[in-house]
Amino acid sequence: MLDKQILSMFLPEGILDYFEITGVTELPDYTGKELELHIELTEYNKVPSEYNSEDYESKGFFPTKKIHDFPIRDKAVYLLVKRRRWRHKVDKHEIHRDFSIFAKGVKMTQELSDFLKKQVETRAISMKEVSINLRVSPAKLRRHYKYQSSGYTQWDQKSHADDYLIFPKNIGSKLSIDEVSLAKGELYTFVTNKDAHGKQGSLVAVINGTKSEKIYQILSKLPESERCKVQEITLDMANNMESASKRAFPLAQLVTDRFHVVRLATDALQHVRIKHRWKAIDKENLAIEEAKKKGVRYAPDRFINGDTAKELLARSRHLVSKLPDKWTDAQKLRARILFREFPEIQKAYWHVVRFRNIYTKTNKSTAKKLFKQWINQTNTLNIKEFFSVANTVKSHFESILNFFDNRSTNAAAESFNSKIKLFRANQRGVVDNKFFLFRIMKLFA
Repeated sequence: MLDKQILSMFLPEGILDYFEITGVTELPDYTGKELELHIELTEYNKVPSEYNSEDYESKGFFPTKKIHDFPIRDKAVYLLVKRRRWRHKVDKHEIHRDFSIFAKGVKMTQELSDFLKKQVETRAISMKEVSINLRVSPAKLRRHYKYQSSGYTQWDQKSHADDYLIFPKNIGSKLSIDEVSLAKGELYTFVTNKDAHGKQGSLVAVINGTKSEKIYQILSKLPESERCKVQEITLDMANNMESASKRAFPLAQLVTDRFHVVRLATDALQHVRIKHRWKAIDKENLAIEEAKKKGVRYAPDRFINGDTAKELLARSRHLVSKLPDKWTDAQKLRARILFREFPEIQKAYWHVVRFRNIYTKTNKSTAKKLFKQWINQTNTLNIKEFFSVANTVKSHFESILNFFDNRSTNAAAESFNSKIKLFRANQRGVVDNKFFLFRIMKLFA
């Protein structure tokens, strides 16, 4: 009895009530590198309880079925199942048991099938990773999930999934809209509900492409009553997103994401640094040529921290993207040298710091004054890399200032996009875009 209790912990629930173990063997698995267990199970000669056992006699077995089950001690397990059939002694008709233990349409136990489905639909990982952990062939798992357990073949949005997906039930008062590259550089527009925090219920719409008119047409398929519930949309500075959002959600306030605005300014600063770096590279190359002509070995001048001018400019990339209170001691020394040797970079750096500090103000009217002052200072500073930043701020001034009402950002969308990108990277070459979108829908819709 104790042996049966122990064995029942490793086999499908209730199977030992109907089958006895008649053999166990070890054979190489599908990779040829590991061993797998084959457990032979033979059905007891007990007529199903709903029939009179005196009227039936055992008439052999159905062909043995090889059924995949959970691994045991890191070995794949297959159940070699021999099911009986019984024949009526008088009219000769046959009967047999139907077992819910085994999944229909696939050679797998129902418990394993349900577990695999849960793993695939609740974790943004590749099927290969799931299959390795459970000792299932990746191709077998993919076929089983796609055509048997997932509902993919009956998916109500399958016919237009390559073009768009919409989920009206996930609309909330605060949305984010952004673009993501799914496969081969193809861009999709994702609309997400911020209140779902990148989990189930996040996905409102997925649209193939970034054209304003198409985005609007697809979003218009969402019920107007639901679209009018949207109070706020955070987005980047792409004009197509802004135009489509205004038309599709007429009552929503548009908020330009703080991160994208600040990044525009920091990118301008990096352009100033890179401009000086190329000049330093050219200067060093000329010095090397001059040394060759003179037949001497070139020895570059080095600053007190050991950097050459070229190295100083290259190694300052992360330094200039931080605020001064975040610098390490080595970065503080490098900053002093950098600003002494390249005054334009110093001016550009502090100009960006002033820009970033505007976002620490909680008052919208104060921020408005500071942005206007910064734009005027840009003209006085006369560093051309910042002219585009100032013009962009002016063209998106209202939506940039809207940030200060609720201090809403597009961080939820960026986090969601990161999950999508990581999920895509984990697929390792899978190119079935429609099925990939189906999995995204299962995870986030």
